[in-house]
Amino acid sequence: MKVKLLILCCTVFITAMQFGCSQETPEQVVQNLFNAYQKQSDEYAIFPYVTKDAQLFLNKALEVMSADERQNAMKNWNNLLTQLSLQYSPAEYSGDTACVLVTFQKGGKNIIALPMILLRENGDWKVSTYSICSPDTALVFLKLQAVLDPQSQAANLLNMMESAGTAAPEASAASSETSQSSIQVPVLP
Repeated sequence: MKVKLLILCCTVFITAMQFGCSQETPEQVVQNLFNAYQKQSDEYAIFPYVTKDAQLFLNKALEVMSADERQNAMKNWNNLLTQLSLQYSPAEYSGDTACVLVTFQKGGKNIIALPMILLRENGDWKVSTYSICSPDTALVFLKLQAVLDPQSQAANLLNMMESAGTAAPEASAASSETSQSSIQVPVLP
């Protein structure tokens, strides 16, 4: 009887490992993603935390960038993230979709918040393509650069966009992947 119970336990364990039994919560995955950005100089360091579709998209983007462009992009993210603190909200769930709101802060003051949409992929939570590659994310990056360096090209670009009325650094989190999410990207005063 003990042998059968042991075999059953081993079978359950092996099955769980094959189909993904990650204990990482959506909040932990998002935090790990930003930690990878901050601590690694390798542009592929975030891959364990993003969906397969996001990996494919990022690979395509990396293929058209030179090694210097890739290094500069990582350096820019590292520079931004070392000057900021991040706060992670508790995840909101809708089936196999979750949303974690990341608030970027400097000196205890909220700068901007970005919803990170996660999808359950093979049992694990992964950050979606939309969260990595969206216009919302690009606007957040510009806003962070402008706040940290008001004389930067990012600040000039945002000022031009706002004065022309062509775009505001505020956008919704609407996409086919995120249609169930009602969170907006709030620009904080």
